[in-house]
Amino acid sequence: MRPALVALLVLVGCAGPWNPLDDGLEAKTLRMERWVRVDDDGTTAVFAPRAVRAEVAGSWLALARSARREVASWFGEPLSGRLEVHLVDRFPDGFEADGFSNAARLFVRCNPDAAPKSADRDLVAHEIVHVFLAQGWKIKRPYWFEEGLATYIEGERLGYGVAGKSLLGDVVGLDMVDTAQLRFENLHTWPPRLSYRLAAVAVETALTRWGKARLVSLGGQTGSFEDAWALTFGETPTLLEERWRDAVRIEQRRRTRR
Repeated sequence: MRPALVALLVLVGCAGPWNPLDDGLEAKTLRMERWVRVDDDGTTAVFAPRAVRAEVAGSWLALARSARREVASWFGEPLSGRLEVHLVDRFPDGFEADGFSNAARLFVRCNPDAAPKSADRDLVAHEIVHVFLAQGWKIKRPYWFEEGLATYIEGERLGYGVAGKSLLGDVVGLDMVDTAQLRFENLHTWPPRLSYRLAAVAVETALTRWGKARLVSLGGQTGSFEDAWALTFGETPTLLEERWRDAVRIEQRRRTRR
């Protein structure tokens, strides 16, 4: 079983050469199996590449519905439309993550017995954040914000984030980070387990400064992300980037004093 901490560290969806919202990845994954709809409540459906027990299918449906409500509550508005959850036995070659999503479907790696484990709830919540952003936000989000927000919201369930445990407190590889070279634009080149947590710290830094309501209002903006950010917060993302590097340095110094 993958413990919750591992799920927060992995928070996969961008690992490997694939983009988490890559239509090509979705098409390849769908073509690999003959999908069976194993449960459906009209707004959320669960598909599997094989028949599963009714109670197992119902557990996945309940998990998806609960995560959907939690994400909607965080954003303050419901997730619209129909959501499909696909339980995947195997992903295309080259994709080593545990899940990815688009605006209507999310794909999660299925356990051998098909039954959801505790970490799957965190993974589904993470992917549903991507679904919400793809559906409702008008601006194209950069990697650091997209994965940072999904990681932050998932982490809140495990006690990380503002007023909770440090998002970097137990992350592996932080000592190797040269903050002088750390930039939003190159964050995706770091190992996913590390880059996701670092991205979440950037989001946490923004939330601490401006609050959730202001951050959520960013989704109503149009144009480039940089212009939308400036209109929403009155400054460029470059200033947040500087504060973010400072936050990373503080955690690095804290570790050396242990």
